[in-house]
Amino acid sequence: MGGDEFAVILEHCSADQAQRVAHQICERMDDFRFIHDDKRFRIGASIGLVPVDHRWGAAAAVMQAADTSCYAAKEAGRNRVHAWFDTDQAMRARHGDMQWASRIEQALDESQFELHAQRITSLSSADDGFHAEVLLRLRDTAGTIVTPGAFLPAAERFHLATRVDRWVLKQVVEQLKGDGVCPIVSKLSVNLSGQSIGNRAFHRQALDLLSNAGEAVCACLCLEITETVAVTNMTDAALFIQQVRALGVQVALDDFGAGACSFGYLKSLPVDFIKIDGQFIRDVVDDPLDEAAVRCFVDVARVVGVRTVAEFVDRPAVLARVKEIGIDFAQGYLVHRPEPLEALLRARGLTEPVRC
Repeated sequence: MGGDEFAVILEHCSADQAQRVAHQICERMDDFRFIHDDKRFRIGASIGLVPVDHRWGAAAAVMQAADTSCYAAKEAGRNRVHAWFDTDQAMRARHGDMQWASRIEQALDESQFELHAQRITSLSSADDGFHAEVLLRLRDTAGTIVTPGAFLPAAERFHLATRVDRWVLKQVVEQLKGDGVCPIVSKLSVNLSGQSIGNRAFHRQALDLLSNAGEAVCACLCLEITETVAVTNMTDAALFIQQVRALGVQVALDDFGAGACSFGYLKSLPVDFIKIDGQFIRDVVDDPLDEAAVRCFVDVARVVGVRTVAEFVDRPAVLARVKEIGIDFAQGYLVHRPEPLEALLRARGLTEPVRC
């Protein structure tokens, strides 16, 4: 069914028998050791059990139920079995994700996604160019704007995140290719998911898109990868970063400090910016430990020669403190509340001189 997913149909099999078979598979897998380069690896199996009966209107519904049951088994600790229950609250939550998945596919097909942006402001007078992070929004049938926290988990769950990333990157490139846009933009940052970073096919598509866009567009782009994703997919991330930077695209390490316990990986990831996670910025004025962590991050950034961005700056006191610490850029509601990208670019072009 996928890279590491398999489906088995047990014919003329009761629920109890299916449970026994599933548990036997888990036990056999748990006992097995895979040997590669003289190293032993443990393999586990997470199994979702779904009865094939009259309750399902279509084969696709059965497959979705089996997929969500399998996911529930993984969440419960892996190498275990989870049977479908119609009254299972967890399953109802998964059903909500399934509905979101359908809406995401529809939004991609019918252009119901919109691009908004939030400005990132330089804390140094030496750099006053236009820098913003592109943010995805979904407009529902009632005309209401839906933020990504509602639909991106479903996109990740149902392997739609790469399609979404591809759509966003293409739209941003098209915006930058518009007449007079590149001269008034210093940098537009685009977020990429872990699925895209680990997907070599996406790498090829993105590199083709960027190569065809030209040097001027690439010079206006920054791709954001979360620290956790980069560390988890170190080989793929390092290769992709190297390839896009060769085209003139810059790279930012997002949510810096949220996941890693060592900075040694920075030697393998030649990024241009680190965006310090908001959990350290919000209380940097009130919490000495947060301030010490932020100062440490800034010191590390200076050592490796990258610039820093403070996320979630929402108070004047926080802005003053991160500037005093020596952070290069600030982002947050105090600086700018997100608005449609097209309107923001239009206003920029109308109110400020063209910058070459």
